[in-house]
Amino acid sequence: MTEGTGYTLDGDSAVTKGQDYRFTVNLNYGFRKGSNFKVLVNNVELAPTGEFYVVSAVSGDIVVTVDGVEPIPESYWIVLNGDVDSAEYTAATLLQKYLLQMTGIDYQTVGFADLQIDSGCNVVSVGNNGLFAISRYSSLNLANEEYALLKDGKTLYVCGSGRGVLYGAYRFLRENGCEFYAKGVETIPSDVTLNTDLNLVDAPDFAIRAYLSYNTCYSGTDSDLVTKLGQNSSYASSVSAKYGDTVRFGYIGADTHNMRFYIDDDYNPANGSKYWGTTLCPSADVVGAYTPCLTNGIDYNLTGINTLALATAHMKQLILANPDIMYFTFEQEDGNEGTTDNPKHPYCMCENCVKAAKLYNRSGVMLRFIRSMLNNLRADSDLSGRQFKIITFAYGYSTTAPTGGVTVDKDLCVWFAAWGDMRYSLSDSKQMTSIRTDYNAWIAATTGNDNGSLILWLYDVCYNNYVKYFGTSMTAIDQIVDEAKAAGVEMILVLGAYDADNIWQSEMRSYVWSRKLTDSSLSAVTLRDNFVRAYFGATAADYVTGYINDYDDYLADQGLGYEVVHGTEYMRKVTLKEHVASLKRIDNAIAVVANDSALTAEQKATYTARLQGVRASTYSALMCYWESEYSKTLFASSEKSYVGGSLEEIQNRFKAACAAAGITRCREGTDADNTVDNFITNPNKCW
Repeated sequence: MTEGTGYTLDGDSAVTKGQDYRFTVNLNYGFRKGSNFKVLVNNVELAPTGEFYVVSAVSGDIVVTVDGVEPIPESYWIVLNGDVDSAEYTAATLLQKYLLQMTGIDYQTVGFADLQIDSGCNVVSVGNNGLFAISRYSSLNLANEEYALLKDGKTLYVCGSGRGVLYGAYRFLRENGCEFYAKGVETIPSDVTLNTDLNLVDAPDFAIRAYLSYNTCYSGTDSDLVTKLGQNSSYASSVSAKYGDTVRFGYIGADTHNMRFYIDDDYNPANGSKYWGTTLCPSADVVGAYTPCLTNGIDYNLTGINTLALATAHMKQLILANPDIMYFTFEQEDGNEGTTDNPKHPYCMCENCVKAAKLYNRSGVMLRFIRSMLNNLRADSDLSGRQFKIITFAYGYSTTAPTGGVTVDKDLCVWFAAWGDMRYSLSDSKQMTSIRTDYNAWIAATTGNDNGSLILWLYDVCYNNYVKYFGTSMTAIDQIVDEAKAAGVEMILVLGAYDADNIWQSEMRSYVWSRKLTDSSLSAVTLRDNFVRAYFGATAADYVTGYINDYDDYLADQGLGYEVVHGTEYMRKVTLKEHVASLKRIDNAIAVVANDSALTAEQKATYTARLQGVRASTYSALMCYWESEYSKTLFASSEKSYVGGSLEEIQNRFKAACAAAGITRCREGTDADNTVDNFITNPNKCW
């Protein structure tokens, strides 16, 4: 009995003459019967009898041979259970797309019922499908945005639901060398031998994450990019269930500029309850349509009008109408404190509220009211078992934490918004005293299991001038995120150039902040450098990194108060020689890209256009202060000549650079005053 590749023979080594002889052919693991499979005895084909082969009445020696045993070919499958509008389907299709680019193998998508499992199957199981249900991981319970990558034999399980399964898919791709930087900017390796030997369960570090750049906010939202970056706030307005949806907020209260997306703010129009009306505020010295008395129902009850009861009723209705929503906002108008000439205030000025504000601060007046509302809601049998949180705003007049023993309810999220010195973390000893004091007080107020949590609204680029290079330092980003994680901050939202496209530094910062908020262990500098290499190309990367480091150094030793609102003003502190030295880096980068024979014409055009956006950054700064500062600079004739020598020429170069880079807006706002032409007319306009 001869042995061969892929099979073994099982039978007695001898037989008595005249008796029948039985044997079996056993296929080794990973082998199958081919189309020409046959068993021969003394070169004559023998058909099986049941599970055995039988040689009748043996009369002499026999020789058994087997032909047609072949290896089972490798097959590649992505198993899913979801319709075309599901996150699981999106995850499966993106894996199919990228795995083909990475390996050259076309993984086929299939439902579990249609999967024919054999030893050649290489399977990626996506989400909660039938294969996962019978796996040894089926008892795994993943909540919210948690995901898992788990291996069993030749099957990799990408576990999770909704956004979680999408984050798991992108994590798998990143583990195998992929990265996603901006719209149309990604690194996908080829000829990859996949690493599926993974065993991890993970989730983003913060519950809600957003960076407001053009492609991740409002009408410019690119759902694919938002998901790749791990952002999940409803400021990314068009992200659907197909991409895992976003964290939406229920809404009642003031229509502040900081809460655009809300649900059913007027659940019963018949009672005229929208914004509740100014009748709830006895004082006329207020601004806006919504400035309710927040001591009415707490310290006293105005006959027939109880603010607390009305607020509770509205919030209850909103919660019941939106069972999938976790966060509900309750805010007053934001705005200024009022002045002697204009004494109107964004809050109630009745005798009771003024007295309470002196005892507790304005933030304390709000927190006392919300605690009472939450107590009422938690005691309501109609809401029994319902998990929810309320968000309120600490901004402007309410930035200072409460006093007088007022605490943050365990189901309250305080949205702290203030701009500080962008070179340092909010708690750094070098930070502006007012910011550091308020931030530390809110951290202390939200520490502990019985207290609520903090939400951070941060400003990252100067909204008066998007184009120039100015923003939070990389070291500050690291420190802010690390400190926030340690303090249990629930959400971080960062404001970039949200209503202007093709602003290179906003796209860079969107990537850095987003990845850092998803995984705080990452280094902001490393993320920045990787972005620059992908966005501008390897040929130009060192020039652009040098440019960035230049401006970071120019601005590092400025006086205290490096605030986003003063970003344009700080540019005047950079000398003309410094501006020109950095501009030359970019001009040299454009030249080396043009001469790089390894780049295609399309790559050269793309990188050059982006580099023109960096040139525009310097020309925007020169334009702001040319006549007041730089044109009067002595002993800098060569620098003046290099940048054009006149304001008109600088304006022309700025306009040309913006056109080449696709920049159409230069500062916050969507009105015509923010276009390139209008910006040239008045570059120093500030809020």
